[in-house]
Amino acid sequence: MVYWQVGFKINTYIFECDRGAYGKTVVADISDQLTPKYDKSFDLRNLRRIRQFAEVFSEFEIVWPVAAQLSWSHFIELLSIKSSEARMLYARKNAEETWSKQTLKRLKQPSQ
Repeated sequence: MVYWQVGFKINTYIFECDRGAYGKTVVADISDQLTPKYDKSFDLRNLRRIRQFAEVFSEFEIVWPVAAQLSWSHFIELLSIKSSEARMLYARKNAEETWSKQTLKRLKQPSQ
């Protein structure tokens, strides 16, 4: 949920407040500040994924129940699913059946 909260705050306070023009440099600056303290968890590539995560799973009430049961690598796999309905179906099913990341990857292939 920390990743979701960081992504939500970046998306809300930087990109939705008409500050998008300098948003790319701000995200890089945030990454530069957080990476030394938290290692690669907040490198630029992952920070972009974190923003996408908060954008795709935009409602806290929806993401919270499955976030406790899925790893970050599961969410990265789910981000590639275009349909929001399919994405949530896979998220819930994955949480119920505790699929590995590889199982999720294999099962979602035909639906993309």
